[in-house]
Amino acid sequence: MILLSIISVIVIVLIIFQIKSMSAVVLIHSVEINTPKEKVWQILNQLEMVANYNPQVERAKYITDIKNGVGASRECKMHDGYLVKERITKVETDAITMELYESSWPVKDMRWRTQLSENNGKTIMKQKLEYKVKHGALGAVLNTLVMKGKMNNAIQETFEGLKSYAEKD
Repeated sequence: MILLSIISVIVIVLIIFQIKSMSAVVLIHSVEINTPKEKVWQILNQLEMVANYNPQVERAKYITDIKNGVGASRECKMHDGYLVKERITKVETDAITMELYESSWPVKDMRWRTQLSENNGKTIMKQKLEYKVKHGALGAVLNTLVMKGKMNNAIQETFEGLKSYAEKD
């Protein structure tokens, strides 16, 4: 009877995490950068520059002839050895949307929109990142226990790195 109760609880937990794995995880970050919006915009639009401010990226290179705008793509070699490929999917007056389209990370459908606004000569950078996890219920459990926190920390470090990089000079 006790074994049946334990199995029932495990099954319920797995079902909950399976349902959770089908919905997108949303992470929202923002930072105030003490430099004009145009300078931050220029940094974001030069895709290879990510290696200068993202501490997880060892190096980045263009993998398309397109260097700016929709379709421009980069490959990033991460310090942990992973390779990821990202591309611009939309450019607006004050925002850029990108997607991760190839990686061995346990995520799928990762997209983020980074929006810039200006206030008294300072740039306010906001980002909404969404992703879904791979591997069903197991992926959802790993996301809850580890991935989401690591992803949040990595994005925060990237924002701090971009702020520091943009404020130089």
